[in-house]
Amino acid sequence: NNYLSNTNTAKNMAAFSYSAPRFTEEDLKQEIQSLSIEERELIDRELKGSDVINEEDEDGKESFFGRIEEELEQIPLEEKTEYEEALIHAPELVESESSFIEFLRKQNYDARAAARNLVSYWAIRVKVFGRDRAFLPMTLRGAMQDDFDALSTGFFQILGTDSHGRAILFQEKARANPQHHHRSSLLKCVFYIIHVATSDLEIQKKGAVFINNSSTTTIKDFDRLYTKTCESMATMGTLQLKAWHIPNGRSWLIPSSLILPVTLGVISKKHRARINIYSSVEELEDYGILLTDILSAKSQIQNDDMVEKWLDDQAQREREI
Repeated sequence: NNYLSNTNTAKNMAAFSYSAPRFTEEDLKQEIQSLSIEERELIDRELKGSDVINEEDEDGKESFFGRIEEELEQIPLEEKTEYEEALIHAPELVESESSFIEFLRKQNYDARAAARNLVSYWAIRVKVFGRDRAFLPMTLRGAMQDDFDALSTGFFQILGTDSHGRAILFQEKARANPQHHHRSSLLKCVFYIIHVATSDLEIQKKGAVFINNSSTTTIKDFDRLYTKTCESMATMGTLQLKAWHIPNGRSWLIPSSLILPVTLGVISKKHRARINIYSSVEELEDYGILLTDILSAKSQIQNDDMVEKWLDDQAQREREI
């Protein structure tokens, strides 16, 4: 019990819920085994980046737009409140930041699923930003105007793409200071970074992988509600999350026997099946993430100047739009 010997750690342990739902690695193995062979093969292809990207029918897109509108009409008003508010307060943003085509791509041109996805997107956007900022442009000077400090820590970043062209979303939550950067601000940063990633047409089609660096995690960095809301953002938006890489915890500053089962417990079955628990970064090469990319990412993460440069470049891109 060395992790309890530190006074600060012990103090933070009081905030950790021992009654939180748990899902062990053995539970995960059994859950995956319960899937059909076809489901397991699809998940394996998505994890390793060998899944097929469907070609789009440019001439047939327009017909799907009408179908989405029909499906939206069928959704009860009380289930699409935030979407209706967005149409009233920011109709131009509904078109530019949540266009039909993005949700059709994610849902493989299932109009009903795309309509539900669109409604869910505006629900989570309002939940994260509140009604005072949810209907502002998703830019550094718009919805993110009060959260630049948290964003500039680089705790959540886009680290280029893997060998399959999928965005690499990297999180090192310990870079944010929980005394100054509250959950609400961190969630806005995650939403914004996902928005930036999915603004790229190729990422809309190929998706993204998530790497969570927990090697520097302490008990004060773990937040069950934060984790659950992040997953909701990935589910309700246009991001196609293909893989979720988590280290096995041997180097964590807190025992993985505490944190990993709780993390698995708050993640949905769909994303749990796409979790890869790895022991060394070299193992990630089997999933399209090269060691050279990891070393480059590590250098970028630890370089505050590079984070600042990315923000400056992003601000310039937004001014040019």
